[in-house]
Amino acid sequence: MDEREFEDRLNRRMHARFDSGVASPALRDRVAQTLRRNARPARPVRWRIPAAAAAVLVAFAVLALASGFAIAPAVGPSTSAAPTATSTAGPTAAPSATPSATPTLAGLAGTVPPLSTSIWTGLNVHALSGAPAAISNVITWMGGYVAIAAVEGPISETVWFSRDGRSWIQLPASTFGLDQVEMSVSAGAPCRDGVIVATYTPAGATAADDHKLWYSSDGTTWVDPTIDVIPTMLAGNSSGAIAADETGLRFTSDCKTWQPITLPGPAGATVNAIAASGSVFVAAGWSGSRDGGPAEQPIAWWSADGQQWTQATVPKVTGESLVSIDAGGGGLVGLANSDAVGGHSDLWTSPDGRTWSIASHNVDPLGLQSTGEGQGSPNGDFAGDGTRLEVFGNPTFAGTVPNQIWISTDGIHWKRLSIAGTGGTAAMTPGQTSAFLMRDGILFSGLNGTWFGDATP
Repeated sequence: MDEREFEDRLNRRMHARFDSGVASPALRDRVAQTLRRNARPARPVRWRIPAAAAAVLVAFAVLALASGFAIAPAVGPSTSAAPTATSTAGPTAAPSATPSATPTLAGLAGTVPPLSTSIWTGLNVHALSGAPAAISNVITWMGGYVAIAAVEGPISETVWFSRDGRSWIQLPASTFGLDQVEMSVSAGAPCRDGVIVATYTPAGATAADDHKLWYSSDGTTWVDPTIDVIPTMLAGNSSGAIAADETGLRFTSDCKTWQPITLPGPAGATVNAIAASGSVFVAAGWSGSRDGGPAEQPIAWWSADGQQWTQATVPKVTGESLVSIDAGGGGLVGLANSDAVGGHSDLWTSPDGRTWSIASHNVDPLGLQSTGEGQGSPNGDFAGDGTRLEVFGNPTFAGTVPNQIWISTDGIHWKRLSIAGTGGTAAMTPGQTSAFLMRDGILFSGLNGTWFGDATP
């Protein structure tokens, strides 16, 4: 995998989440330039591009080019005091206060909440004081939450820790080496009773190492064990973790040492996505070739222990590849991109990772895009934490109504959550906002602030 392919894989969701409707003409021009520069003629990015997607990732990445504001990429989960974010659209939330850059665990309020297993019907949303704005990734593990937030300046990301998702502390600037030039977080996952985070530095940067993998048992003290894995994707559970890197798939049972995995099926198959659903690990991607070999086909695998893998049953759809997987407690959802139709993707579902099927359109909770390159693709952004699935976004192409958030356990039956509370209007405004599944609610974060939606039965 060369540098361009790595950045392309890392930024698939970023490209999908940029909302040109709220961007300035100069920012739209920089986005277009970036996409043209990163395009790969042999295998172009085929991710859906909803014009009103309520997400922050690409807007942050492109702002780095225009003004020094940058990020890199769920579960699915950076260092100096964060300055106040600049508002771009929608109601302005109460600004998040910036706490001391020195962690004070003794003063961190809250405890790790138990996992909510009740049926959610709504959210009571309120602004968080002292929480980071512009969160790009949240990693959930048994000890709490690790969040990655974008900041303005030479250090593009900060790392934050919370026990309950409501009270946050910022970790030191040296965490993960993010005080080095162009260092950024590429992936993160729970692993047994701890948490692992992968960092990446693009070619040409001054940092000593291009890739590192960090481990913590408490979320605040991190070690960088000597490893030979360069992860672009991570997924984990109570038995360990899997990582996809440029050499293939690997597994760890102790979160420190890794063993290579040989996947059954066609030789040369590419892994595009991985996930953990309960005790089961799932991987998916494509096999075949567009250059004279067997036609490209989607492919998937599953494993009960991360070491012994079985090829899953998937529909034969020439020219498609699975590019994302999100896990709920009762099933998984995946997105498959099409080579034949640029920008188009199909929603796939599986009850257990062993058998996949193309979802009927009536299970797309936000409906389908009606115009543009991604016409016919599901609206919104999907995510899963192994217990629930969410889709967050806008049912209209232009974002003329508030965003919606839907919840499911199996990816087939969806429930739209009602929104109440003083922060509901700001959190659901179309624009650069992301939604993260928590144990007992939803965390919303964008340029204008961060909000927590307490789940209501």
